Parts: sequence; C-alpha cells; structure tokens
Amino acid sequence: SEVGITIETLTGSGPEGRIVAADVRAAEAERALAPAPLSAPVSSAPVVGSTIPFTGVRRLIADRMVESLSNSAQLTLVSEADATALVGLRNELATQYEATIGFRIAYNDLFARIAVRALSEHPNMNARLENDQIVCLPYVNVGLAVDLEGGLAVPNIKNAQDMQLIELACALRDAIGKATEGSLTLDDLTGGTFTITSLGPMDVDAFTPVLNPPECAILGIGRIQPKPAVVENEVTVRQMLTLSLTFDHRLNDGAPAARFLQRIKQLIEHPYLLI
Repeated sequence: SEVGITIETLTGSGPEGRIVAADVRAAEAERALAPAPLSAPVSSAPVVGSTIPFTGVRRLIADRMVESLSNSAQLTLVSEADATALVGLRNELATQYEATIGFRIAYNDLFARIAVRALSEHPNMNARLENDQIVCLPYVNVGLAVDLEGGLAVPNIKNAQDMQLIELACALRDAIGKATEGSLTLDDLTGGTFTITSLGPMDVDAFTPVLNPPECAILGIGRIQPKPAVVENEVTVRQMLTLSLTFDHRLNDGAPAARFLQRIKQLIEHPYLLI
C-alpha cells in the first residue's frame, strides 16, 4: 500500500510462493522502468539544492546494496590482464559480423562469453546459498549491469551456457535495448547467477563491485588502455585491462576464487581458446 501496488498482481518468490518484500520492490522497480507517457516532461539533471525522491529504482538499488553487504562476506580480488589479443579479435569479429547481425560485436559480449566458459569450468562460482546448503547451479544466467538515467538495471540472459558468441551477443543487445526503452520485465531482472559490470567507458581502471544477491560473485571490468609491459624480456606497449572479482567468502575461499579469476585472465589473453 505504501508504494501503490496491488498484492494480487504479484508473484511470490518466498517459501511456498509467499510474497516477500523483495517482490514488492522488484514490482516497484519494474513500474519505475516503464516508459513515461508521451506528455511527460523530459527529465533534467539534478541541480544544486534540489531534492530527489528516495523511491522507485533508487530505493530498490539502495535496499539491495545494503542487503548484499549486510548478509554476505565480500572480498575483492584484482588482477591485470593483457587484452591485446582480445582487442584484435573483437575488431576482427566486429567487422566480420556487422553486416549479418546489424551491430558491431562489443567487448561486453566477449567478456560475457568468457565468464560463461569460466563458470562452466568453476561451478563453485556459479552458486548460491539455499537452506544452509551451497547449491552449484546447472545453468548460467549471466547478467550485465546497465546504466540508466533513473538508476541501474541488471538484466540477465537465461541459459547462456548453451549459446555461442553471436547468439549471446544478440541476446545481450536485446536486453540492453529493453533496458533503455524501459520495457524490461520481472523475468529479465530476476534469476541471474553471475553479473558483469563495466566502468571502462568512464575511464575507471579498478573498483570494488558489490554482489547482486543471491549471486556469489560479480566481475568488474576496467578500461582497456595501452601500457608498457614486459614480453619475453622486452618492454613493449600492450593493451592492458584490470579485472575486479568480488565474491562471497562464505561460499568460496580465496584460492578457488583466484583460480577462477586466473582462468578469466587466461581466456582474455588467449581468446581463441573460446573457439
């Protein structure tokens, strides 16, 4: 009643289908993401001295972040990868498939494919805690954090482990389009098992991602930039990238999480292993 949602319109995600607070918040966020009426004025950036209602998507994000940090033991591992080969492959694929699929393959498409491969090999990182049991899930629903004017949305692609790169890229492009248009559904926003978030376009090198509950890991992607590096005892310029992996220490220890991050780094540095 506080947010104006009729309980009969909700589907419960709690025990035996009970409706819980998260269901209400998710419905509130879905409503907030809906396209505004054509007659609505175009929103403007906040100005000094203005107030912004702490409701809708902003409130949902706040509640989920507090829940995430309060109910898990989060630790972040950072590693630098040589993305020179990845840059070359991305440019090659972008040119090769643009005419066929109507857009250029993006780095996030490759990162998602790499994450799915690594998760399939390290199911302990594709897990959640249910009724005092660690459940390693048999499917990978990979999510991508999307920056929207009203806040952050994380649509996920169901059963990404069964998709090849082009199929996954098309699914991600569709999800991003729905997020931008405000047409994401509750199914798009729930059920994720692993999240990728990138701040590279904003010139961020490394950061500490916050888990997207009930997921046990999230991968942060920094910017790709040329740096001097030592290759075969010679200093040369390489395209370097910083990875930030946050994981729930209750479900995994540092070494297994590090091996997972190491595998992601290996696939970035040798992306043709994906083929």
